Amino acid sequence: MSSSSDPLLQLIATMSKQEKRYFKLHAAFYTKEQGNNMLRLFEAIERLQPSSSAEFATATKSEPFAKHLSLLKNQLTEQILNSLLSYGSSKKASHVLQRHIMHADLLAERGLYAHADKVLARAEKKTVHLEEHLLQMEILYRQRAILFRHVTSEFEEDIQHLYTRGRKILAEILSTGTYREMMDIMQVIATRYASSPTKADKKKMDDIVAEVLRNKREGLSFTNELTHHHILGTYALLTNNTADALDHYRRIVYLWRQHPNRINERSGQYLRHLSNYLSCLVTEETPEEFTTITQEIRTRLSMADADPQIRFNLWNLELLFYMNSGDIDACAGTVAEVEFYLLSQANSIDAATYLTLCYTCSIYHFLQGDYTRSLEHINLLQSQTRVAIKQDIQSFSRVFSLIAHYERNNYDILDNSIRSARRYMKKSSAAGAIEKAVMSGIRALVAAVDTRERSSVFRVLHNSLLTILHSSDQEPLGITELLFWTESHLEKTTIRALFMRKMQGAAQSNPRLIFPMPPAVPVRHNH
Repeated sequence: MSSSSDPLLQLIATMSKQEKRYFKLHAAFYTKEQGNNMLRLFEAIERLQPSSSAEFATATKSEPFAKHLSLLKNQLTEQILNSLLSYGSSKKASHVLQRHIMHADLLAERGLYAHADKVLARAEKKTVHLEEHLLQMEILYRQRAILFRHVTSEFEEDIQHLYTRGRKILAEILSTGTYREMMDIMQVIATRYASSPTKADKKKMDDIVAEVLRNKREGLSFTNELTHHHILGTYALLTNNTADALDHYRRIVYLWRQHPNRINERSGQYLRHLSNYLSCLVTEETPEEFTTITQEIRTRLSMADADPQIRFNLWNLELLFYMNSGDIDACAGTVAEVEFYLLSQANSIDAATYLTLCYTCSIYHFLQGDYTRSLEHINLLQSQTRVAIKQDIQSFSRVFSLIAHYERNNYDILDNSIRSARRYMKKSSAAGAIEKAVMSGIRALVAAVDTRERSSVFRVLHNSLLTILHSSDQEPLGITELLFWTESHLEKTTIRALFMRKMQGAAQSNPRLIFPMPPAVPVRHNH
């Protein structure tokens, strides 16, 4: 998205390729001169991608529209909004229903009450199916107006029936509002709890879950049933009850599939639920189910303009699943997609996601033993020097960089690289036990005179890393990959072969089981 403060530039930056194409067709319906100037202005903004109004004005001062730029920008903004409204209306059932209601208004104004009533009756059936409760109330309001304009002998019975329906709709609106309120509060608490768990937030979530369970009854609406399972699934994930979380998200997807029309109408919401479902499948030994859901997500991503974060989440989950199962070759296609995206769409990715994707690619190539490609991604990652986020990734990338240089026999630059890494970590206060152990180990490896001495250094480094792993409450970032690297040198095999053997043979992807504590206290080497 554009960083400009100019509203028009910001608006155009948010438009998809399909929306831009639709606007150009939409603009062709205006007068020739106005349409040409409108398109010239639009295409100039597309081509130049200016960062400010002043920059754009300077770059287009020789264009035909330059004299009336301010006026034309306002007109273009209005036409783009009209185009987007028309583009969205052609896809969303709620917009189609609103047009039907307006059609009924026109018919009623002309005294064609019977025809208007039929249009409203057809629209009402659709609103009931789609659970568009507010539109149902609008239709009731129109039907009431028609009853008063065209009073019949059944008026009293009809008006009573109308108000009975109204009370039922209002009750459903209140019920849906209650569920949405609980879901919104749960989402806010969940975000906070995921980064910093507290007893107070746990108690709040417990209370919400208790209320959800109290409200559970037969015949919940589709929307409320989704919300019910979404709240319970979120709670289960946060409390590490993956089996319950999987059950709730599986139920959500099954519920959607029973209503395919709703999937088409609310494809973005369905994709988010599929993504949550896939997150639960990562830790399950169900490769067929995992593959089925990933394929469905991919298909739906290619069919619509979806939230890019769903695509990023898909890539991360695929890589995590296949790496946990030791099938590193299955990651190749996903990594190729990520690398292509990083090259072609770099400007549209937020900094945090960019760093994460670069780091993920560097890990993949590292475990494949391709240290040159791993270093390429590390360099891209480290080029984001002004980004004060993902400090753990930025810090650990320095360690990976040293190892990649060592494996490529770049001994002439290693000394400077180690000093640079130390300066960075000292400045950012990022140096931890892992970073210190690896920097010390790399220095010792460079100084080693023969294979026997290098093996001794690898043994000391390996044991040091094992001690760090088993003394930590949570698995430190990157320590598993480092242990694979040191052990591959000790076993004199490739890191790829060792990784696949260990991960495929493990009962579960828990590094504490894959890498047991050494039998003796490790001997530390000096800097």
